[in-house]
Amino acid sequence: MFIYVLSQCFAVLAIIMFVSATQSKNKKLMLAFYSFANFCLAMSYLLLQSWVVGMLMAIATLRMIAFFFVDRTFKIKTIAIAVLLVFLAANVISTTISWETWYDFVLLGAALIFTTCVWIKDGNLIRITDMGYASLLIIHAATVSNYMGLACYSITILSILVYYLRLFIGKNKKPAELAPYSV
Repeated sequence: MFIYVLSQCFAVLAIIMFVSATQSKNKKLMLAFYSFANFCLAMSYLLLQSWVVGMLMAIATLRMIAFFFVDRTFKIKTIAIAVLLVFLAANVISTTISWETWYDFVLLGAALIFTTCVWIKDGNLIRITDMGYASLLIIHAATVSNYMGLACYSITILSILVYYLRLFIGKNKKPAELAPYSV
């Protein structure tokens, strides 16, 4: 029982970090929040022995940290592309080794798309893709009884919608573009 409660506590921390990430207009800060949120979710799923999603979230943590420093705008293009390919391959290998159901491959597809979008580092593309990724993770969280994870992904989607609602109602009539190196 303690392990289950601990896993749900990690999911609650992830909720806070995902909301902070989706509301951030600063790309570096957005990636930092996403990194910590993914780490918390990795811990939550690993404690629940949901190995595929746990490993995908662990890889996502490392991916966000790496993409904090290296993205498509990196000066040495071959290194930037190599970093992207390493994370795409890590997702495929980890899922192939530990898959349990056909649905794990649906999550893999979503993870590959999200990885590419984060590498591109367009804040709006990241948010839109995250809504699709979170929708798939909602289904998975329900199947492994990770109720706080379920709440986390639902709140993430809601937070993204609130972000865009604020932009459309506020002074800006279109989503704000995030600069590649805003600090």
